[in-house]
Amino acid sequence: MALTALRVDGVRNLGDLTCGRLVLVKEALLAAAVATAAVNRLVLLPRLSDPRWNAVGRPVLTVEALVLAGAVAVAGARSSTPAAEGPRAVPVATRAILIALATTAGDLAVHIDAAILGVEDDVLRVRVDDAAGRPLAGIQRLIVETSVVRPGEAVPVARVDAAPDADAAGAFTLPAATLAVGRLWTLDITIRVADGEDRVGAVALDTSSWDFAPPRLVEDAWRWPRIPPAVPVLLLTATVVLAVGFRAVFDGPARSRRSRR
Repeated sequence: MALTALRVDGVRNLGDLTCGRLVLVKEALLAAAVATAAVNRLVLLPRLSDPRWNAVGRPVLTVEALVLAGAVAVAGARSSTPAAEGPRAVPVATRAILIALATTAGDLAVHIDAAILGVEDDVLRVRVDDAAGRPLAGIQRLIVETSVVRPGEAVPVARVDAAPDADAAGAFTLPAATLAVGRLWTLDITIRVADGEDRVGAVALDTSSWDFAPPRLVEDAWRWPRIPPAVPVLLLTATVVLAVGFRAVFDGPARSRRSRR
């Protein structure tokens, strides 16, 4: 436990980092080993003369050996992992940036919607409607060519095939990470439909307002836990139940022998 306090800075690191998780697994295995050892010493050892208890004792010894071997293996793995020390990176909550753009591509209407949170799985959702305002089916490909707008020119950056949205007809998704923050972009959208005629449209998208706070570093430290008033009562009740259970285990055979006499 002292080594754990030295290698792990606090409760959060204990549960969030690999070293802390390995410590928890090792301590759990050691607790299980102590429990099986107590059963062997206090319950099985005094009854070795009874053949019925010998049959029970072997599996318990096997379990104890396996648990100890697991604890040793986990301790070896923990010794090769970095200590859970130092400040932790905590994401900063940010307000979603809502995007709602619309353009035309020939006789089709193109809508781009998104709620950008600054996370890896942010996506732009592109929806294509026909002239009647219904989602267009039969789209073979939706190609998005991105260009950065600079004074007097537009510099091509990437050409991306948007992924079809399996849950909605005429809808596609494009990773928001395709667009760098702090730029003015032009998105040239090519829609390839089943009849072989491509529709092309363009829309401008400004990402200069996509300002997300970086993760902040938070120091962690061990602190005394806050114990609710009911916890001492529950611990006392558990102790009494445990004591009664042990007494029943140890006094049961003696009472049965006295009753036989």
